[in-house]
Amino acid sequence: RFGCQKRRAKRESMAETKPANPPSKAEKKPMALPEVLTFQRISETSRPKVKGTIRLDSDGIRYESESRSRTITIPSDEIEEFQWSPLGRDCRLRVFMIGESQTSFRGFSAVDFTKISAYVKKKYEKKIETLQINTSGHNYGRVNFKGSVLRHFLDDRCTFEIPLTRVSQAEKTNKNELSLQFHEDDTLGDDEAVLTEMILYVPPKDEDEDGDALQELRDDVVDLAGIRVNSSESIAKLEGLMLTVPRGKYDIELYKSFFRLHGSSFNYKILYQNVKKLLLMQANDNINQLFVIGLDPPIRQGKTMYSYLIMQIRSSEERHMELKVEDEEIEKAKGVVAKSMTGKLYELTWRLFSFLTKRKVAVPGKFRNNRDTPCVSCSYKTHNGFLFFFKKSFFFIHKPPTYLRHDQIASVEFSRLSSSTGTGRIFDIEFNMRDEKVFKFRNINKENFQSVFNWIKQSNLRITNIKESSQAASNVDSRTLARETKYIDPYLNSIGDDDEDDDDDEDEDDDEDEDEDEDEDEEIELKFRSYKPRDKDLVKKRIDTMKFVKKDLTWLEEELKKLEVKSLTSEEDKLNIAPKTPNWDLKRDMKDKFDALNVLTQKAIREILQKRKEEEESDDDEDDEDDDD
Repeated sequence: RFGCQKRRAKRESMAETKPANPPSKAEKKPMALPEVLTFQRISETSRPKVKGTIRLDSDGIRYESESRSRTITIPSDEIEEFQWSPLGRDCRLRVFMIGESQTSFRGFSAVDFTKISAYVKKKYEKKIETLQINTSGHNYGRVNFKGSVLRHFLDDRCTFEIPLTRVSQAEKTNKNELSLQFHEDDTLGDDEAVLTEMILYVPPKDEDEDGDALQELRDDVVDLAGIRVNSSESIAKLEGLMLTVPRGKYDIELYKSFFRLHGSSFNYKILYQNVKKLLLMQANDNINQLFVIGLDPPIRQGKTMYSYLIMQIRSSEERHMELKVEDEEIEKAKGVVAKSMTGKLYELTWRLFSFLTKRKVAVPGKFRNNRDTPCVSCSYKTHNGFLFFFKKSFFFIHKPPTYLRHDQIASVEFSRLSSSTGTGRIFDIEFNMRDEKVFKFRNINKENFQSVFNWIKQSNLRITNIKESSQAASNVDSRTLARETKYIDPYLNSIGDDDEDDDDDEDEDDDEDEDEDEDEDEEIELKFRSYKPRDKDLVKKRIDTMKFVKKDLTWLEEELKKLEVKSLTSEEDKLNIAPKTPNWDLKRDMKDKFDALNVLTQKAIREILQKRKEEEESDDDEDDEDDDD
């Protein structure tokens, strides 16, 4: 007891000597914030299985998946508000942007809140709202709205949230129930579950309160969801468009939040939020325009998935359209669309999709091949197509449509540059991706090598065989010129030889005429090779090509005599025609089944032998007993 009193007195004396509010370590040394905040293993709330990296800097927020197949960029001037929510094992960060759009990420730890809140306050001058989640399991509470999001609360904790941009209809089913129907997304697989309808029970107001609570809630939902205008009425319709992927002729109906594809066999409904990129390019034939819509997730046709819709539209086709859009939305479009539009069909198409999806349309860069088109003809795997060169990406059409971003490419390698390894007139390009995938495009005309090499070099892409490629690019023009000089046109030589023969047969009068016109410009003499004129004078100028064909035939006969032709008159050669093992393919197909059958056979034999041995032992025991008796 005396020791306890002594220690208590010592603590009290020490407390009296200490200041009332000692300065904390944070006040002594304020925490230095880094220029960039990076967090690993973060996923979008809508795609929890796809992990990636989120990066916060002064320019904004950038998210990139580990496979580099999906990126999200949010500029700092478009950020309106942040929201933080603990979700059990991890936490969620939601970013509200100008224009009532939002994006949420999860995978943060609870200790990350301090870093993020301090960084957001300093760099973006924003505060983070903390939203607690209700986990009690109760399904009643109050409803409020945050932008275009309906939130259900109980005891100041959020039970669930509904983005009203996904609501297609809001109807009263009976006196106190409101049915919310959601857009059906055809890009989802057959094994994926999706919410299509939710029914909310709204209790009536007290007698001393005015108004209908159910009707007021419905009006708020309809206004924020943007479905007060008849959502079943399409904004515009594009009829008879030819799609190369998926192949067929389709009619496209454009609505406010989705569009429909109507074909002869399949119909699709695609939300605009699933449209990730829009590309417009001129086809290699200079007749059609190609408009590409990139989808994530892709649409499905049976077991086949299509990540891109490729429309082929004639450049000369024109149409007139009347859009069923409010004047306020037309003003926000800033000249992209108008209520009444007339012009080229491909131009009307990209303007409509750019307006409704709120995405820019990418066009090829300044690259031009030897025919002044922004692509090169090549083959990928077993299909021929065209590789288009964009400012920050490459796109291959048609099977399969392949999109390669520059920031996803680790290195580029050229092959078949020398004539010793091939024909010398074609080359290949191999793109090695950061996720260790390889894309190789073959059989590109060597005349395009210099323009392709310069474009890839200017794009700051790493070329593994840079020395060999640079030498090939510098020599490609001289090689082409050398091939042209070595090539001899037999018909051109024949015309020259024929001129010499005709000169010998000319009359002296013609020689005198030539002497008189010596100072005048030389005239081109007319010769006919394939055309047979009727005029007697012109018949003399026709070239006899058969004598040159006879020369070629004599040369061919000499070459054939040099070859040794083996005859198959002997019986051994005749027998060698037939395959020695005519059932080799049957043995190959049955090999796996025979292997399994051999295992079962050995097992059965072992069981039979074991059973026979047991029977023999039992018989021996019985014989011994009989002998004892």
